[in-house]
Amino acid sequence: MPLAEQNGRLPSRKLLPGEKWLPSGAAGWLIVVALTGTTFLLSWGIAGSIDAGCDYHYNRRGQRSCGVPDEGMDSFIAVMIGVFLWGLAVCALGFRVMFNGSWWPALGVTVGAAAALVVSVMGGVTTGEKAMLFIALAAAVIVPWITRYRSNKRSERQGN
Repeated sequence: MPLAEQNGRLPSRKLLPGEKWLPSGAAGWLIVVALTGTTFLLSWGIAGSIDAGCDYHYNRRGQRSCGVPDEGMDSFIAVMIGVFLWGLAVCALGFRVMFNGSWWPALGVTVGAAAALVVSVMGGVTTGEKAMLFIALAAAVIVPWITRYRSNKRSERQGN
Protein backbone atom coordinates (compact mmCIF):
# COMPACT_ATOMS: atom_id res chain seq x y z
CA MET A 1 0.00 0.00 0.00
CA PRO A 2 1.51 3.42 -0.93
CA LEU A 3 2.47 5.77 1.89
CA ALA A 4 -0.18 8.30 0.85
CA GLU A 5 -2.92 5.73 1.42
CA GLN A 6 -1.55 4.66 4.80
CA ASN A 7 -1.37 8.16 6.28
CA GLY A 8 -4.84 9.42 5.37
CA ARG A 9 -6.67 11.23 8.15
CA LEU A 10 -9.85 9.33 7.43
CA PRO A 11 -9.80 5.75 6.16
CA SER A 12 -11.81 6.76 3.09
CA ARG A 13 -9.71 9.84 2.25
CA LYS A 14 -6.36 9.73 0.48
CA LEU A 15 -3.73 12.44 0.81
CA LEU A 16 -3.39 14.75 -2.13
CA PRO A 17 0.05 15.24 -3.73
CA GLY A 18 2.03 17.63 -1.56
CA GLU A 19 -0.39 17.36 1.38
CA LYS A 20 1.20 16.48 4.70
CA TRP A 21 -0.10 14.05 7.29
CA LEU A 22 -0.36 16.57 10.15
CA PRO A 23 -1.58 19.73 8.43
CA SER A 24 -2.65 21.51 11.59
CA GLY A 25 -0.43 24.31 12.82
CA ALA A 26 -2.20 24.00 16.17
CA ALA A 27 -0.49 20.66 16.79
CA GLY A 28 2.90 22.30 16.27
CA TRP A 29 2.05 25.17 18.60
CA LEU A 30 0.83 22.71 21.21
CA ILE A 31 4.20 20.96 21.04
CA VAL A 32 6.00 24.32 21.37
CA VAL A 33 3.99 25.20 24.49
CA ALA A 34 4.52 21.73 25.98
CA LEU A 35 8.28 21.82 25.37
CA THR A 36 8.54 25.37 26.73
CA GLY A 37 6.66 24.56 29.93
CA THR A 38 8.39 21.28 30.61
CA THR A 39 11.88 22.62 29.88
CA PHE A 40 11.21 25.51 32.24
CA LEU A 41 9.80 23.16 34.88
CA LEU A 42 12.81 20.83 34.63
CA SER A 43 15.34 23.66 34.70
CA TRP A 44 13.68 25.36 37.65
CA GLY A 45 13.31 22.08 39.53
CA ILE A 46 16.92 21.02 38.99
CA ALA A 47 18.20 24.46 40.01
CA GLY A 48 16.08 24.30 43.18
CA SER A 49 17.29 20.77 43.93
CA ILE A 50 20.91 21.81 43.60
CA ASP A 51 20.25 24.72 45.93
CA ALA A 52 18.38 22.56 48.49
CA GLY A 53 21.15 19.97 48.65
CA CYS A 54 20.83 16.64 50.40
CA ASP A 55 19.35 15.57 53.73
CA TYR A 56 21.81 12.98 55.00
CA HIS A 57 20.62 10.34 57.44
CA TYR A 58 21.63 6.85 58.51
CA ASN A 59 19.53 3.80 57.74
CA ARG A 60 19.14 0.68 59.95
CA ARG A 61 22.40 -0.81 58.75
CA GLY A 62 24.31 2.30 59.67
CA GLN A 63 24.87 3.35 56.06
CA ARG A 64 24.68 7.02 55.23
CA SER A 65 22.09 7.89 52.57
CA CYS A 66 20.79 11.02 50.95
CA GLY A 67 17.16 12.11 51.00
CA VAL A 68 15.15 15.08 49.82
CA PRO A 69 15.09 17.89 52.40
CA ASP A 70 11.74 19.43 53.35
CA GLU A 71 12.54 22.74 51.65
CA GLY A 72 13.47 20.93 48.42
CA MET A 73 10.29 18.89 48.03
CA ASP A 74 8.69 21.35 45.57
CA SER A 75 11.77 21.18 43.35
CA PHE A 76 11.81 17.38 43.56
CA ILE A 77 8.14 17.17 42.52
CA ALA A 78 8.78 19.64 39.68
CA VAL A 79 11.64 17.49 38.37
CA MET A 80 9.64 14.26 38.55
CA ILE A 81 6.62 15.75 36.76
CA GLY A 82 8.87 17.60 34.31
CA VAL A 83 10.78 14.46 33.30
CA PHE A 84 7.57 12.60 32.50
CA LEU A 85 5.93 15.45 30.59
CA TRP A 86 9.15 16.36 28.76
CA GLY A 87 9.43 12.77 27.57
CA LEU A 88 5.88 12.93 26.19
CA ALA A 89 6.53 16.28 24.50
CA VAL A 90 9.76 15.03 22.91
CA CYS A 91 7.93 11.95 21.58
CA ALA A 92 5.28 14.25 20.07
CA LEU A 93 8.05 16.35 18.52
CA GLY A 94 9.68 13.23 17.11
CA PHE A 95 6.44 12.12 15.49
CA ARG A 96 5.90 15.63 14.14
CA VAL A 97 9.35 15.68 12.53
CA MET A 98 9.05 12.10 11.30
CA PHE A 99 5.63 12.42 9.68
CA ASN A 100 5.39 16.10 8.83
CA GLY A 101 8.99 17.23 8.50
CA SER A 102 8.41 20.43 10.47
CA TRP A 103 11.24 21.19 12.86
CA TRP A 104 10.11 24.54 14.27
CA PRO A 105 8.23 23.12 17.32
CA ALA A 106 11.68 22.23 18.73
CA LEU A 107 12.18 25.93 19.43
CA GLY A 108 10.01 25.41 22.52
CA VAL A 109 13.09 23.93 24.23
CA THR A 110 14.98 27.14 23.49
CA VAL A 111 12.20 29.36 24.84
CA GLY A 112 11.83 27.26 28.01
CA ALA A 113 15.57 27.31 28.71
CA ALA A 114 15.70 31.08 28.17
CA ALA A 115 12.79 31.56 30.61
CA ALA A 116 14.52 29.34 33.17
CA LEU A 117 17.71 31.35 32.74
CA VAL A 118 15.88 34.61 33.42
CA VAL A 119 14.07 33.25 36.49
CA SER A 120 17.24 31.65 37.92
CA VAL A 121 19.33 34.79 37.43
CA MET A 122 16.69 36.90 39.19
CA GLY A 123 17.05 34.74 42.31
CA GLY A 124 20.85 34.68 42.34
CA VAL A 125 22.90 31.93 40.77
CA THR A 126 25.13 29.48 42.63
CA THR A 127 27.89 27.40 41.02
CA GLY A 128 25.70 24.29 40.75
CA GLU A 129 22.92 26.31 39.15
CA LYS A 130 25.38 27.72 36.62
CA ALA A 131 26.30 24.18 35.58
CA MET A 132 22.64 23.21 35.27
CA LEU A 133 21.83 26.32 33.24
CA PHE A 134 24.75 25.60 30.93
CA ILE A 135 23.32 22.13 30.28
CA ALA A 136 19.82 23.56 29.68
CA LEU A 137 21.14 26.18 27.26
CA ALA A 138 23.23 23.58 25.44
CA ALA A 139 20.08 21.48 25.00
CA ALA A 140 18.26 24.62 23.84
CA VAL A 141 20.75 24.96 20.99
CA ILE A 142 21.31 21.28 20.17
CA VAL A 143 17.69 20.01 20.07
CA PRO A 144 16.41 22.47 17.40
CA TRP A 145 19.61 22.03 15.40
CA ILE A 146 19.29 18.23 15.38
CA THR A 147 15.60 18.32 14.49
CA ARG A 148 16.30 20.78 11.67
CA TYR A 149 19.05 18.49 10.39
CA ARG A 150 16.78 15.41 10.58
CA SER A 151 13.98 17.31 8.88
CA ASN A 152 16.29 18.35 6.03
CA LYS A 153 17.54 14.77 5.64
CA ARG A 154 13.94 13.56 5.46
CA SER A 155 13.18 16.14 2.75
CA GLU A 156 16.24 15.06 0.76
CA ARG A 157 15.21 11.40 0.92
CA GLN A 158 11.75 12.22 -0.37
CA GLY A 159 13.10 14.51 -3.06
CA ASN A 160 11.25 17.62 -1.85
